[in-house]
Amino acid sequence: MTLPSPARTLAIDIGNSRIKFGLLSSPRAAGELSHLEDSFAVRHDEAIPWDHLQAWVDQAGIKSGEIVVASVNPPALDQLQSDWPTGSLPPPEVIRSFDQLKLSIQVDAPERVGIDRLLNAVAANRLRRSGEPMMIIGSGTAGTIDLLDPSGTFIGGAIFSGLEMTARSLHDYTAQLPLLTVEELRSDSPE
Repeated sequence: MTLPSPARTLAIDIGNSRIKFGLLSSPRAAGELSHLEDSFAVRHDEAIPWDHLQAWVDQAGIKSGEIVVASVNPPALDQLQSDWPTGSLPPPEVIRSFDQLKLSIQVDAPERVGIDRLLNAVAANRLRRSGEPMMIIGSGTAGTIDLLDPSGTFIGGAIFSGLEMTARSLHDYTAQLPLLTVEELRSDSPE
């Protein structure tokens, strides 16, 4: 499958903690990424603002095949698809598997690599200089470090606890460390 290349795309990223929505315009030139025009996120326990998405679709003239969903959270993907308003919003194109992507992958079990990491590799290849390797670092519920070889082949990486998970673990498994929120961890001013 080739990802759509319309003037605009509604991209939906279903992560472990949140669902992120982005209205993207097509890259202006080779070697560029799509331009993010607007975005928002909701936690899994929050209602999806369907009216907001409908406004994006109407304003941007988004048609069938121009809404793309990728997910590392199968139950949340099932819920999104179950709740999807039929008739008003075009159905989304769901990227479920590595073989839907234009990406060379050289790992033992490509089906076990999160689609988010592989999509990051697709984007990195748009920015990577020919003949040079690239390291991709991601920070979310989990942290990731992935590698592209000089030909742009995804050759694997590592996944580890993100900031919130690490803070929670340190609090739970130590006697005196307080539980810090992500906002406190990001703060640059001492308490």
